Amino acid sequence: MHRWKNGSEWILQAHHMTELTVQEHKPLKPGEQFAWGAGVWSGDAEYSHFVFKVHNYGETILLDPWILFWQMYQDQGQLSSE
Repeated sequence: MHRWKNGSEWILQAHHMTELTVQEHKPLKPGEQFAWGAGVWSGDAEYSHFVFKVHNYGETILLDPWILFWQMYQDQGQLSSE
């Protein structure tokens, strides 16, 4: 979670983790592994997923977490320009 100066909160959650590898609610270092995942069966495979939400002005807005991942890859130059 990140709380901005205007009070807005950005929250990225990982769901269906089987075991945490760091203390819960502890800030993570860049690249730090925080859990072992894929703990829930859905069909033929275990899976985990991410939730990204913004709390702002008394509202909660759910967004596609891949927006964040796409931007991180873009910033690192890891996406092709196709």
